[in-house]
Amino acid sequence: DQASVTGSVIGGGGLGGAQTITITDTLTGRVGTVSLSAGDSADTVVSKINTEMLTERTEVRTGSVANTKSGGGAISASTTFADIVGANVANNDTILFEGTDRSGLRVTGTFVITDKTTQKVQDFLNAIQDAFGGAVSATITSDGKLQLQDKKAGDSAITLTINEQNQGGGSLDFGSVNLTTEGRYKMEITASNSSGAVKLTHNNYGSANGFTISQSLPDFLGITNGTYAGVNVAGTINGEAATGAGQHLTGNSGQANVDGLKLRITLTAAQLSSQGAAQGTVTTTLGVAEQMARRLKAVTESFTGIASVRIDSLQDTTENIDKQITDMEVRLTQRRDLITRQFVKLEVALSRLQTQSLQLNSRLSLLSSLGNSNRR
Repeated sequence: DQASVTGSVIGGGGLGGAQTITITDTLTGRVGTVSLSAGDSADTVVSKINTEMLTERTEVRTGSVANTKSGGGAISASTTFADIVGANVANNDTILFEGTDRSGLRVTGTFVITDKTTQKVQDFLNAIQDAFGGAVSATITSDGKLQLQDKKAGDSAITLTINEQNQGGGSLDFGSVNLTTEGRYKMEITASNSSGAVKLTHNNYGSANGFTISQSLPDFLGITNGTYAGVNVAGTINGEAATGAGQHLTGNSGQANVDGLKLRITLTAAQLSSQGAAQGTVTTTLGVAEQMARRLKAVTESFTGIASVRIDSLQDTTENIDKQITDMEVRLTQRRDLITRQFVKLEVALSRLQTQSLQLNSRLSLLSSLGNSNRR
């Protein structure tokens, strides 16, 4: 169920007096404050509360010191540092600053006043904005206070601390930069008119979603201050243990048939009371994603998957081809060695023949020379 509370019926004359109601979301910590007036009808109260719940705000932080300028009046962004009354700024004075952005990440920066007569407060504001990556707006209020504002609405963690070093003996001071408007998104709480009474209901279900009511006295709404929480659905699925969270009932881990099965239960407490605990049969089928997952598993399974079997087959074929190549290389090597040996033998034989040919030619030449001598 949703967290809810109903007040007393507001009569025709409207609220008996003015009062303030503060509503805090227990999950997000967001706070909404509504001022009600004497004579407000139930519909008017409902409208005021819903307007506040739907409002989104940007976070704003404002300095505690209101500075003035020479000649009178509050400083502005265009005021030079030399014209800030009582600051007695000196050239090369340094201003250190640090803080956090809307996400809580640390931001730091340093600003040096190199010329107090020409540099303006706007130059310092620009340095702050640059350090925050342009995500904030730094301005001076009409009463002379430094103000930092998140540029986006919603929950924000921006902070800023300024440390004026005043090395030249001056007393420049922008003060502590404190929260003046808390940033927040809309609140998930709705007001309605329940037969003339104001009813507050959290938009979400379960024990984690609730709100706290705090009102100024006297209370003209008839709503008791306190915390109101929703209730988680409870039950079993197929007789097996399950855990509820809001409207969702999920089968507990380790259950034989319902492990991880999640059902959304929209029954109200009244319906459950009148209809009984048994709420019919749930038939489950494999979704598209699960069917695809199973098909992919059949393909990609490490040992028996189609892809693995095909890869193994290709690897076997590759290994066979590699073996054939190795065998052919061995045979080619053996054939080359044989041809090389035969070539060497032929070279040796040719060398012998050449030697014999030279010897024969030499002898023939000798015989020819002898024959010529005899004829003489």
